[in-house]
Amino acid sequence: MGVDLVIYCKKKDLKKLLNVGEGFVTWFKFDFLINNFCGIRWYRFKEMFNLETNDPITSKDLITHIAVHGCNFKNRREFVSILMEYDLLFAPDTASVEGDWIDLFYFWHFIKAFVTKNFDQIFEEFQKEADMLCDGA
Repeated sequence: MGVDLVIYCKKKDLKKLLNVGEGFVTWFKFDFLINNFCGIRWYRFKEMFNLETNDPITSKDLITHIAVHGCNFKNRREFVSILMEYDLLFAPDTASVEGDWIDLFYFWHFIKAFVTKNFDQIFEEFQKEADMLCDGA
């Protein structure tokens, strides 16, 4: 078995990353991280960014590293904007991470399990809302 990449987000930034409480909820940045990095190996992440260390790296340090080393990769502009906006930590799954960090992949799996478990109730609420909208038209 290999060592996987884990992305952590500071607890204080999680609602902001999910855009919860901002009116219209969009998960574009969260989805970007999940879709582009979930399930990749730590060594692949290191190769993508020419990292030589096995230590976790913060979003701030990764921005500096990308700029200094001129790393070019797909969706660079979007990724760098996310790094600039959120307090993230990129680490191998073998690293011990302490503090108010939330594992984004674990959180994503929790959301999927929660929706699966509560699907009937969620769908019932959706139907009520849809029926109200149709009745008001």
